[in-house]
This record gives sequence, structure tokens and C-alpha cells, in this order.
Amino acid sequence: MTARAGHVQKPTHGLAPQLRSPTIVDTGGAASVHLTLAVCDYEHVREIAQGLVRADGITLTPLIFPSIEEITFRFTKSLEWDVSELSFGKYISLTSQGIAPMVAIPVFPSRVHRHSAIYVRGEAGIKTAKDLEGRAVGVPEWAQTAGIYVRGFLAEEEGVDLAEISWL
Repeated sequence: MTARAGHVQKPTHGLAPQLRSPTIVDTGGAASVHLTLAVCDYEHVREIAQGLVRADGITLTPLIFPSIEEITFRFTKSLEWDVSELSFGKYISLTSQGIAPMVAIPVFPSRVHRHSAIYVRGEAGIKTAKDLEGRAVGVPEWAQTAGIYVRGFLAEEEGVDLAEISWL
């Protein structure tokens, strides 16, 4: 998860987004900070989004989106909400370029074993990971965290030469 920073390091592709401070909400003597949270409707965040699990001192407005692609695009371009689901790979990519206008929060709600992220057609004749060399492999986004982990697994654990794959 990431949150808007109090300042922007460098503009992200043009003008820097306008930053706003979170609103303090007075709830009858106990103040809390109002935060907006953008996530997809995943089982592992549903109780937070539905208000069944709450954090003391925070009034949360969840924004549920159908796709991580929309969340990523809108948050990285305009920081439309306070806290956002964001690929760790995307965050590292932006940070390494000095253009990350957000701060990472060490929360990793998705704990999926990435070995299960590789799918091949049955008739393709691919029996081992090394059989991917010389083939075309599709990835949704190069900086997607799952794809980074899978490429690392292929190279480090299976000895696949990633340069021998045509990445689409």
C-alpha cells in the first residue's frame, strides 16, 4: 500500500498533482483523520472496506474499483485518494526514477505464491521452465510485482535465460 506524500519529489509526466491534506473529523470529543482508500474487491481487504475492521483514530472512506489498472493509473497520475493499493514493483520503478509522489506503507495484503502465475497452452510442448527460451511470453505490465517475482524465479531457480524470451 502507498499513501500520498506531503510533498512531490518531481512531477510525474507533466504537472505535479495537487496535494491535499487529510481532513480531521471531530466525532464528539475524539478527533480522527479522514482517509480515502482505493482497492479492488479482494477477500483479504473486504472487512476493512466494509467497515467491519477499523483502525482507531481513522475514519475511512473506501473506494472500490473493478481493476488494479485503473487504480494504478489514477493514483500515479493524480493522487486522487489518500491511500492506495499499488504494485510494489511499480512503486520501486517510480522511486528509482525519482518521480514517486507517494510513500510506501509496509502493508502487503496479497500473499500469493507466485509459482502459480505461469500458464502455458497444453499443445505448446512446454514441459519445463527452460522450454520458455525462444518463445513469446505475455505479461500485463513489465513492472507488475507478480511478473517481477516470476521472472526472478525463472532466472534464479530454474536457470532460464530471460534474454532468450520474447516478452510481449
